[in-house]
Amino acid sequence: MILLAVALTAIPEEVTAAVEATRSAPLAERIDRISASLLGRDYALDPAGEGEGPDGDPVARYDVFDCVTFVEEVLALALGGLTGADAVRRDLRYGPGTPPTYANRNHLMELQWLPDAVSTGRLVDVTARIGPTKTIVHPVDVNTWNSWPARSGFGLTDAQLPVGTSRVAVVDLSTALANIDKFPVGALVLPVRAPREHRPVLTFHVGFVVPGPSGPLIRHATKLGDGRVRSDSLAWYLNNAKTYPWPVEGVAVFLPTP
Repeated sequence: MILLAVALTAIPEEVTAAVEATRSAPLAERIDRISASLLGRDYALDPAGEGEGPDGDPVARYDVFDCVTFVEEVLALALGGLTGADAVRRDLRYGPGTPPTYANRNHLMELQWLPDAVSTGRLVDVTARIGPTKTIVHPVDVNTWNSWPARSGFGLTDAQLPVGTSRVAVVDLSTALANIDKFPVGALVLPVRAPREHRPVLTFHVGFVVPGPSGPLIRHATKLGDGRVRSDSLAWYLNNAKTYPWPVEGVAVFLPTP
């Protein structure tokens, strides 16, 4: 088991090479090159944890990703390099100055993860650069959580559940598609669903904007297709989001900052 843990947490040579080769490059190029070095990795839901406690999965691993752990790891390496990645990952996953425990993890993207990343200056909300926005507001309390079928998957007491009011500015899908060339390279794109009373979540996915030969791509760890880290046309992805049974209100766009 110890040997397996070492294998999962050791940074692969091709990833190390991408980090070293882009140390002096603009952040957008770092994100593109480092994320490209992880293409083809398999998708797995919730593959990382604290290495102990309720979620004993490795803190970092490079064999499988879900959409959030993929974004966390690329940002950790792009912003922190090989020596500072652990600190960046910890801040993104738990918030600044917070002990890295399961109970302290940023379990909700829109209520915890995004606000923490913005408050530390890691991300800037640039959704309004794409087009006119509207703000999705969604109150979340203990009853919201306990009405959600997925509640049993969280090893948290009612007192530990994250509660509050989520606020996310979005640009609608049609406007986003009409302004597809305004999405900055390196930005995070997050589809945001219409609020539902008995669901604490709004966002359901996240990926990076990277350049492509025929327009911007979204690079992401996704269950789509064969389930892996891949690049897809951003326009195709946004059009596909229009077909979801749980309606998508729009997308939020956040730009990482050096």
